Amino acid sequence: MLEGLEDFALHCARLGLTDHEEFVAQCRWHFEHYPHYLGRRRHFVDYATYIRDRHGPLRVSPPPVPPQMVGP
Repeated sequence: MLEGLEDFALHCARLGLTDHEEFVAQCRWHFEHYPHYLGRRRHFVDYATYIRDRHGPLRVSPPPVPPQMVGP
């Protein structure tokens, strides 16, 4: 999934969609941290607490609609 996210980020960059960077960064945080949580989840109350303790995003905001996709 992380590879797919990187491909998505490259496509966004090629299209000049710089406002998608926050979405990509939030997704990347979860893809990088979730395996660590799964391997040690007995040490944590729940995933939300794990996220807060590591200053991660509790929710991933959807990316904005590209301007060329907005109707007249």
